[in-house]
Formats: sequence, structure tokens, C-alpha cells
Amino acid sequence: MPSDPGVRERLGPYADLILGDNGLVTHGSVEHMAYLEACIESAGFDVKLDDGGLAVNFGSQRAFFENVNAACSKAAETSGLVAPQNFTDERFLSAQYDAFMLTYDCMVREGYPVAAPPSKDTYIEAGGMNWHPYNRLAGDASATESECPQDLVILFQMLASGTAP
Repeated sequence: MPSDPGVRERLGPYADLILGDNGLVTHGSVEHMAYLEACIESAGFDVKLDDGGLAVNFGSQRAFFENVNAACSKAAETSGLVAPQNFTDERFLSAQYDAFMLTYDCMVREGYPVAAPPSKDTYIEAGGMNWHPYNRLAGDASATESECPQDLVILFQMLASGTAP
């Protein structure tokens, strides 16, 4: 049972972009990260949950770790825990652009360095690879993240509720 059963309602029209039609939990949720942690540990890596992400000591086995991580991520999708994500889908890219515009507006308001965004059409045509509001940040972005989030689940919830960071 997911720790956040109301997430589909809070995501509103963005729910299927994150959860798909039948994903049990969101990408990056506690349950998803715990699944990845256990899966990667089973391959022999030292893994710890660290501030919502995974801290992995892979030593000189980077390539092996990347293969294990990809396999574990795929297994989370195959099991139905999380829905497969299509980051090149035009509908997803359009919503991602809108979400990142919330972050961009917040960063401008808070005085962080940002590059001007391309048009939405240009962003979609480039598959979302030509701009991110955090591109000009240097160093640790945790202070920025707390004020102006970049996590799509959080941003899609804000878009669905009409709030802004």
C-alpha cells in the first residue's frame, strides 16, 4: 500500500503522466526508492537512502552499477510498482515545460541565475533537452530546491492545485 494514497487526486490531470494508468506509486516515492535500494543492494552494492535519493558506493564498478540500476528501474516498471515513463511524449513534454516554468518564475523572483526559457514549441521539438531552469546553478542546489522545486511530482501537484512555489 503506498504511503501516499491520495497522490492521484492531488496530481489531477497530471496523474497519468506520473502514475500511468496503473502505476501503484510515483517515481521517486518512498516505496519506489526502497524497492530500488533493495534491488541494488541485492547486486552487492552499499546503498543508502539519502535525502530522497540513493547514495551508492560503487567504487570502480560504475559501468556495472549503471547496468544494475537500469535493470532495477526496469524491474520496478515490469512489476507494476511504477508506470513506465515516456519522457519524449509531446503531452508529457508540454506539462513538464509548464511545471519548469513554475520553477523558473520562482528562481527569477528569488534572484537565482537562470537562462531564459525557449518557447514551449521549441522545448517540445528538442525533446526537453534544450533547457532546464537549474542549468546555470553551480554547486549544491539544495537551497534552491527547497525554495523553487524541480521535482515533477511536486510541480504537477502545484499546477493541478493552482499554487506556485
